[in-house]
Amino acid sequence: MKKVNSLYLIVTIATITMMALAFNVSSSGDEPTQAKIGDNILKFYETWGRDSTALKPVGIDQWQYYGSSFDTFCQFVVQIFGLDDQYTFRHLMNALTGGLILLFIGLFGRLLKNDAVGIIGVVLAFFSPKLLGHSFNNPKDIPFALGYLMSLYFMAKWFLDVDKTDRKTIIFLILSIAFTNSIRIGGVLLYGYLGIFLLIAIIRKSGFKNLFAYKKQII
Repeated sequence: MKKVNSLYLIVTIATITMMALAFNVSSSGDEPTQAKIGDNILKFYETWGRDSTALKPVGIDQWQYYGSSFDTFCQFVVQIFGLDDQYTFRHLMNALTGGLILLFIGLFGRLLKNDAVGIIGVVLAFFSPKLLGHSFNNPKDIPFALGYLMSLYFMAKWFLDVDKTDRKTIIFLILSIAFTNSIRIGGVLLYGYLGIFLLIAIIRKSGFKNLFAYKKQII
């Protein structure tokens, strides 16, 4: 019988616990607005852009400049299945996203050291009041944090062993950065981090002296 990995087991228990607690959470002040934005974006695509409400301000806030992939997904599922209690579903998805944050914290610890470090990171993150509380009804910061963590994880996985990195890591990195930017435009900073990592990788492989060297090629 295959041994169950302790890291995955702890993350699974923590995620199930968070989703169970989500049933008793009330809505945050932003959630009605976020749900409305998700509906507006769906209408934009359903009408092939004829309904441009999603591009206009919501009240006094400039929400049209924010990405809302998480809200759009939630509202899409709510509409498809005709869910009466949309906020409970949103809270469950928010808690699941928080669980994924715990997973990548654990994976990051394993990548940099070992499973023990990953497990300690997961436990400390789970008992962090701010992370735990926001994982129930914060549809902006929690998905954004997940995107950032995923992006940095796949960057680290790539650059810790550049020569042996497979294409899956690169693809997941691209998707992670795209997801982050679909939540907040602050995700563009990840391109800067990526550039710095690439520069360091080039220097490690070729040496700083050869970084700007020009080698004439004879054809």
